[in-house]
Amino acid sequence: MGKQLRRSAQSIPANIAEAFGRFYYQDGVRFCYIARGSLEETRSHIYLAQELGYVDHEMYVEFSQEIDVLRRMLSGYIAFLKRSRRKREEEI
Repeated sequence: MGKQLRRSAQSIPANIAEAFGRFYYQDGVRFCYIARGSLEETRSHIYLAQELGYVDHEMYVEFSQEIDVLRRMLSGYIAFLKRSRRKREEEI
């Protein structure tokens, strides 16, 4: 379980970096969606760890709140990418 949690958590910034490095808009957005999926996978692993008694409830709540903040930030970045794309298309 620890390995799965680390892997999903490491996947989040790795996919955001991959998105940033992509030339094509759709690739960037796709990798951000993958990062958001990894974020939710991480939440699931933390929830399971709490249910199994590896993490106390207070720590789970703290992690969950931080994940909520990260999710909003990532969703905002996705919205920014989409708006930027629309602006470029309107300029053409």
